[in-house]
Amino acid sequence: MLRERIIEWTQAHREEFAADLGKLIAVRSVRGEAQDGMPFGPGPAEALRVGLALCESYGLAVKNYENYAGSADLAEDKPPMLDILAHLDVVGEGDGWDTDPYTMVLKDDGCLYGRGVSDDKGGLLAAAYAMRCVRELARRGYTVILSTHDPQHALRFADRVLALSGGGVAAFGATKDMLTAELLHRLYGVDAAMLETEHGPAIVPKGGEDDVPLDG
Repeated sequence: MLRERIIEWTQAHREEFAADLGKLIAVRSVRGEAQDGMPFGPGPAEALRVGLALCESYGLAVKNYENYAGSADLAEDKPPMLDILAHLDVVGEGDGWDTDPYTMVLKDDGCLYGRGVSDDKGGLLAAAYAMRCVRELARRGYTVILSTHDPQHALRFADRVLALSGGGVAAFGATKDMLTAELLHRLYGVDAAMLETEHGPAIVPKGGEDDVPLDG
């Protein structure tokens, strides 16, 4: 069911995706001489501005790091869990184009053409749309179920946890309330300590607390 909903969402946003990609392609983001506030020249700075504006319009939390780089997060009040790297600059367009490289076109072969469509403006935008899709489907009440044998995964990523043991339910509820040292001992027979770090909570074997960096 979720797979069908994702396909449905992406199909419904095909034209919008192409229009947004065209905005990025229109920027000739070839590296130039550094200028005040634009360390890689005006082209890359403009591409970063357009890219972050698009991400912000999708509801992502954006930040511009002095035009060196930018970030777009699902939530600015939570630590990052997964990094997706991409770039908005392009190398010079060279010769051999039969259309304007900075005007994206859809040709008869069904492919989009323009400087940066595949490397890497299209990839960056696809990642942003994937994040947008996850957010919008979650707001409609869809749930992602993760099955794992590593309680660390549940602690870091899950809002609620269902722990199974002996063919039955051992615990169910909010992760921070259910995933305790006592439960881990009951399920796995290990003595563990629960620590708070700058990246979120962590589980370590008893006696190993001093080896975990709490703030780095």
